Amino acid sequence: METQHIFNVALVGSGGDGVMATGTMLLRTASRMGLWGMMTQSYGPQIRGGEAAAHVSLSASPVVSVGHTKDLLVVFRYSDLPRFTAEVSVRPDTVVVHGPEEDAAPELLQRVQQNVAVPFAELLAGEGLPEIAKNVLCFGVLLRALGWELSHGESCVRELFAKKAPEVTTTNLHALTVGYREGDRLGLKLPHLAPGTGGGRQVLTGNVACARAAISAGCRFYAGYPITPSSEILEEMHRLLPDVGGNCIQAEDEIAALGMVLGASFGGTKAMTATSGPGLSLMTEMLGLSSMAEIPVVVVDCQRAGPSTGMPSRTEQGDLWHALYGGHGDFPRVVLAPTDVADCYRTIFRAVYLAETYQLPALVLSDAYIAQRAEIMAPIDDSAFPRGTRRIAAPTD
Repeated sequence: METQHIFNVALVGSGGDGVMATGTMLLRTASRMGLWGMMTQSYGPQIRGGEAAAHVSLSASPVVSVGHTKDLLVVFRYSDLPRFTAEVSVRPDTVVVHGPEEDAAPELLQRVQQNVAVPFAELLAGEGLPEIAKNVLCFGVLLRALGWELSHGESCVRELFAKKAPEVTTTNLHALTVGYREGDRLGLKLPHLAPGTGGGRQVLTGNVACARAAISAGCRFYAGYPITPSSEILEEMHRLLPDVGGNCIQAEDEIAALGMVLGASFGGTKAMTATSGPGLSLMTEMLGLSSMAEIPVVVVDCQRAGPSTGMPSRTEQGDLWHALYGGHGDFPRVVLAPTDVADCYRTIFRAVYLAETYQLPALVLSDAYIAQRAEIMAPIDDSAFPRGTRRIAAPTD
């Protein structure tokens, strides 16, 4: 197979197979090597179980979208694939890596010339490893096929499982080595992506970028209610705010969350919340209070598809009119929208600046595609970004 400018990968499995973790490891390893990349997710509304797919694109140049036609398709079991036939297109030279199954391959796989069966369960059992480690074993196979050094993968595995018990890291490093050895035995060759020269790159999702930007902009209070696809902002705030002397609260609903945020802001603390369309509907009255009482607040709306509770795992940009005009009577507000993950960082800074300077609500319209996709990006220097300061009325006699 010839070297290509962008290498497009799809990994398909069920909940618990770890396809997202495998995609994340590929992306993080590429970042360490000075490459560029992007990963998006496809999954159902189930808490656990159901089909899931990770779409990864890697290149020596910046990647602006995930490719539809795949150079590599990894399928842990054929029964998971039909759900994604509209999202995964293959060519005759697409390489398919799959687990051995007795069932006939779906028509999609019959159109490709190279199918590589990897006996995941057999390899793991032979090494006394748990079945749950098959995604790391698969990562090892791909690492070898791409011609990347095992040490790059080991660094990535240590980072990914750093907060787990030491034996978890040891087990996964063992699985990685087994996969790397199997990749060598198979002789599978994928397009070689030579290491780049850029250093210090990071992998961020839109939600993580929003959270980190808010903290850097001075936000020290966050209250939120978990709702897909914004929940990662709450999780990242919970992880990072205590380290800077801030507070994060999981509220009982979106109305309470914004009420707490307004209370914190009224007390002089920069504060933020995040939600999706259904939560924004509940927050509408509180947004009016924010503007009427001139209490600055930032609200991130990670939009999803459909009316009412809609489709949590699908993206849409259907909240614009609600963000612009929702409320009882007209009132001043700011509405901003990021264009990619890096722009999430800049947009949050702008939202905090405008909210604090003009003492009103600032809404940031993200969506599921930006919120949950991961990108390799260069570090952002925010030292020159404007930082809003609200006006304090002089005391009167």
